[in-house]
Amino acid sequence: MKLNQSAETYGVCPVIDNLRKDGNIMGFERWRKIGQIVIADLKQNGRFFNTTLGLFFFDNDHRRAFPLDGNVELAALINRRYGINPKEHGFKRVLADLQSEAVLNGQKAEIRRLAHYDSQKKVLYLSRFDGYVYRLDGNSVVPVPNGTDDVFFFDHRLIWEPYSYLADAPKGELDRQLIEGINFAGFILSVEEQRRLVKLWLLAVFFGSIQPTKIILLLLGEQGSGKTSALRRIQKCIFGARADLLSIEKDKQDGFVATVTTDPLALFDNIDERVSWLPYALSRLATGVTFSRRQLYTTNFKVEFPGVSWLGITSRTVRFMENQPDLPERTLILRLDRLRERQAEEELLTAIAEHRNEIWSELLEDLNRVVRHFRQTTEHPRVHFRMADFASFALQVAALWGCRPEVEQSLAKLEASQAEFVFEEEPIHQVLEPWLMIEANQGRNVEAGMLQQEWSRLATRNAIIWPFANGKSLGQRLVQLEDALNQKVRFEVTPDPHTKQNRYRFWPKQVALDPEVPVTVANDSADAEVAGTVLALRD
Repeated sequence: MKLNQSAETYGVCPVIDNLRKDGNIMGFERWRKIGQIVIADLKQNGRFFNTTLGLFFFDNDHRRAFPLDGNVELAALINRRYGINPKEHGFKRVLADLQSEAVLNGQKAEIRRLAHYDSQKKVLYLSRFDGYVYRLDGNSVVPVPNGTDDVFFFDHRLIWEPYSYLADAPKGELDRQLIEGINFAGFILSVEEQRRLVKLWLLAVFFGSIQPTKIILLLLGEQGSGKTSALRRIQKCIFGARADLLSIEKDKQDGFVATVTTDPLALFDNIDERVSWLPYALSRLATGVTFSRRQLYTTNFKVEFPGVSWLGITSRTVRFMENQPDLPERTLILRLDRLRERQAEEELLTAIAEHRNEIWSELLEDLNRVVRHFRQTTEHPRVHFRMADFASFALQVAALWGCRPEVEQSLAKLEASQAEFVFEEEPIHQVLEPWLMIEANQGRNVEAGMLQQEWSRLATRNAIIWPFANGKSLGQRLVQLEDALNQKVRFEVTPDPHTKQNRYRFWPKQVALDPEVPVTVANDSADAEVAGTVLALRD
């Protein structure tokens, strides 16, 4: 049955029309009976869902879910099938009946968007955005109706555009259009390593169900580096020409939360300025922590929603991460160089549109090889990287590609680069390195209060803004920076049972850490003077 089938040809429509003409029935009773008829008929042709993200009716004929919120598409369905126009007073009554049915009797279901990997069956499902789903079992790519195997996808039909799998599609367009065109700059990570990592991130997006934590992709580059275009090409390849990048609005945190708890892939452009609530929200999203939101159809009852989005961001600086030192450690930071030659954006996007089916076909086959690899091996590599979910996935795919040692090295280099960004404008870093050039400070066991005295004097002498008012605030910051500090130096925190305060020790990386070797305690004022001289010379 098509959505535009007229109401007159649909089975129950005459019954509803007769009820509406019957002047012997009170209005409230008439619409109550009509609501009961509509519910019974809908249940013959689909099912109601009561999910954490709202109420839905899944229609078997269209193989899609309609939100029960009075949207235009639902209104068109009700009007065509039952002759009830959304402008009529009775439409709201019927809609309320549908919502009540979903609340009381609706099937509890997981929201599926874009992709779902069943780790028990080892099958990957990807929505085609048109009522069909591609089922990947490691051997074949098969289109099946949405809802097959009780896996239901709730698509954004007004924006997401369908695509097709072409079994004989030429290879190479995926890398050519989405990966090789990104103008990566070599720094700690080489250009080739960054290309490999961004492709691993792209594949990981489709296996989000086995990655509770989701590493954030950050394309970092100055104006004219092509970072926006690179992210936009990924967006439009996956979802079609109508999809586009998002922006962060300072005063609309609720809008951000709504996006990251519903959209499978949220790509934000030009996050350059400081937004007070954003770093903490990004950190929560990356670590899989839930967000509180008001439950639909209630006034003040809040429920917890998991962040489901994979996030991609473009920015010129890492300033938006300030005061959230764990955020760089949860981010795949890739650096872009300024483009020497530019290609018109329209040409790039036209190429994406022309080759979209070819790119998707190659992507599906790559994903299917990953599924086959998961079926053939039960080994899950042990990882020591901070973002363990992504690292584990990346190393398994790297084993499939035959480059696991190279990817392990890239991940180690990534953590080093993350530490660089943590310390980019960190005053502790600015004073720590010259302070450690004084041999007596290497391995010295010292409380935060003493560090505060010495480091604040160093900062004052060298015109460094020092934000710490006392040893307590400095100590808290040191604990926050522990992982990043260990990338730069050898860092040790030990509690003192007598003073009930932490004590801190630092060594340069090249110095062997031997706690048994006695350390001479230096005169803090003399050392500060020497270190200040060293820092002044370095500046």
